[in-house]
This record gives sequence, structure tokens and C-alpha cells, in this order.
Amino acid sequence: MDDKEYIDIPEIKDEKVKQVIGLMGNPLKLILQGGAVGLLAARKVVLMILLFFLANTFLGLYAIYVFFVSDAVIGDLPWVLAVVGAGIICTALAAYKGYQFVLIEAIRICYKAMNGLFLQFSAFIVDKAAALMQKENPSGNKDISFAMSVSDMIRQRFNKLPLLLRKGVGLILNRVPIAVMVNELRTEIRQGNKEQASQMLFTKMDTFIEDKLFAKNSNLWMWILFFFNLLVGLLIIQYKIG
Repeated sequence: MDDKEYIDIPEIKDEKVKQVIGLMGNPLKLILQGGAVGLLAARKVVLMILLFFLANTFLGLYAIYVFFVSDAVIGDLPWVLAVVGAGIICTALAAYKGYQFVLIEAIRICYKAMNGLFLQFSAFIVDKAAALMQKENPSGNKDISFAMSVSDMIRQRFNKLPLLLRKGVGLILNRVPIAVMVNELRTEIRQGNKEQASQMLFTKMDTFIEDKLFAKNSNLWMWILFFFNLLVGLLIIQYKIG
């Protein structure tokens, strides 16, 4: 495969997958409209953001109420603003974490429809590794590890993908220990069994992506931020305003 060639983008026939790819270009649309195209994560995030809004509206109004009915002085007013500010910051962080949650779910759907692309990428990596192994010492692996620049490979091979989808692919592949996997296949690659090595590498990558990335994708951080938000707000109201 010539280094100047790009990986062929497989034709996507599933309309929902096409819609998901279209939404990936706009984070707000991905969250708000993702549920309509089958992204359960998007529905969860919308509900969580609504929960943050309701909780912080309550905290803000409660802080104002306590400020006026208690013995609070004008010097306590900044603490009321602190309750509001904490709510805004926590909601913004939760929205960001929620976006990541939805994005990975969107990438998972696209990944299922683009396995052929990752198989081609595996073949490219094996070709690159085979060329490097011809130059290295029989017992060495430094060149292989050093040369596995995922960012460069994505830029070379996935340039025809939509920008957001390409970033999504990068988000996945940058978390995969590709160099380690390649070194585990040194025997097959040295023996010239490139097709077998490519399939084995793809299987390793696929297992890692499914088990370590997609299976662990959740909105746990949103819940942590939610309860932290509540705790901070109530503590400020109780001990600084009330």
C-alpha cells in the first residue's frame, strides 16, 4: 500500500448510522437530536442536564430565601453568588462529560458499521511494522514502539473521513496499545504472514475497543458531579448563609 494512498472508506448503507455521522459535526445537535436516531446516551444526558438545571434552580432560590429570612448580612451575598456559580460550573462540566459519553456511543455505532476500515488500518500497521522489523536487531523492539505514532497514521490514512468522525477514530485508536499488540505478533510478521498478522491485530484491537472502551462508557461522572454540586450548594447555604 502506497504511503500516499488513503484507506478506502466503506459504503455505509444504514440510514441511522449516516444520521449519527451527520450529527457528529455539531455537539449540541448530537446531544439534543441523538436520541431520535437511536443514541440512548443522548437521552440520558438530556435528562441529566435537565436534572442539573432543576437542582440548581432550587439551590439558587433556596439560597436567596435563606439569605432574606435568616440573620445574614450584606457581606454574605457573595456566598449566594457562590451557590449559583458552583451550579453553573458543575453543570458545564457535566455537559462536557455528557458530550464525551454521547460521542463515544456515537463512535461505537459508527465503528460497528466500519469494521472494514479498521481491518484495512490493521493491514497498514502490519506493513509498517514489517518494514521496520527488517531494519532492527532480531531481539530489539525499540524501533517498533518508537515508530507507532497513531496521530500521524490517522492523518495519513483517514483523511477522507469527516473531521469529527476522524477525531472520533483518533479518540479510540489513541487509547489502544497498538505498539504492544504489534510486538506480540512479531513472529507472524517476521515470517511474512501479513494477512494472518493483520487479522490477529484487528481481533486484538477489536477486543480491546469493545471491552475497555465501549463497555466502560457511562455517565458516572455526571452523577458524581451532580451529587458534588448538591453537597457544595447545601453546605454553603447551611454554614455560610444560614
